[in-house]
Amino acid sequence: MKKVLLPLVGAGIFLLDESLKNYAEENLQLGTEKKLTGRIVLRRVHNQGVGFELLSECSEEVKKLSLAVTTVVTGAGAVVGAGKGRILEKLGLTLTAAGAWSNTWDRFRRGYVVDYIGIRQKNKKFDRLTYNVGDFCIVAGSILWVAGNTVKSGKSRKNKQKDLKIK
Repeated sequence: MKKVLLPLVGAGIFLLDESLKNYAEENLQLGTEKKLTGRIVLRRVHNQGVGFELLSECSEEVKKLSLAVTTVVTGAGAVVGAGKGRILEKLGLTLTAAGAWSNTWDRFRRGYVVDYIGIRQKNKKFDRLTYNVGDFCIVAGSILWVAGNTVKSGKSRKNKQKDLKIK
């Protein structure tokens, strides 16, 4: 049962993000905003590049890069997921892969990624940035993956130190 849980979480995130992207495409006009809370707004943005619209003029290369990175993350998740323990790494790779697949799917299906969550900022440069659930999962998953690796390497160092003291 445990081996099935994380793939189901990943699939759920993918479906949630795709549903919200479809909602944004059908219900939000480009260039307009709907206030959700004090600082959070819904807006529809089409991003043909990677984060912060980098490489937006190279959409075919971005598709290939996106697919390659997503495949590597998914493969790493499968390898780590097959082992015991390492829950932070497994969860991190699951979240990262789910967000990456959602954005990669968009790139191939639509030719751009749909972003729909804006966070109002005083700085105008940051105020225009728009995200989607997949983006948040990629960031959160990366943090969890690094934390899992840090905890693991910290434990292995402590174990090595204990082994040295025992001998």
